[in-house]
Amino acid sequence: MVDWMVEVYTIFDFMPDSYFLAVYIFDKYISWTNRILGNDNVHLIGTVAMFLSTKSEEIRPLFMKQVIEQIGHKAFDSAKVKAMEIEMMETLGWQTCLVTP
Repeated sequence: MVDWMVEVYTIFDFMPDSYFLAVYIFDKYISWTNRILGNDNVHLIGTVAMFLSTKSEEIRPLFMKQVIEQIGHKAFDSAKVKAMEIEMMETLGWQTCLVTP
């Protein structure tokens, strides 16, 4: 998953700090969640970790449309991304007051 995240960050030309934050978010969520995770869940978690990190670190973060079409390859919809985003933030103890671009 982490090598795939490097490819995505390279394609979008994001800052290294965004990548490292995404890996941190991904790792922390995986280690703190009580859910049993399959491959589809891991892909969604990695995608949402990148989405969250770009919102924090980038001047031009990812948009939901990019997340769904270019990164997620339409494997999940915006409702699923938003639900996972909230779940990850709650699991990690973050305040859930994001506005999704």
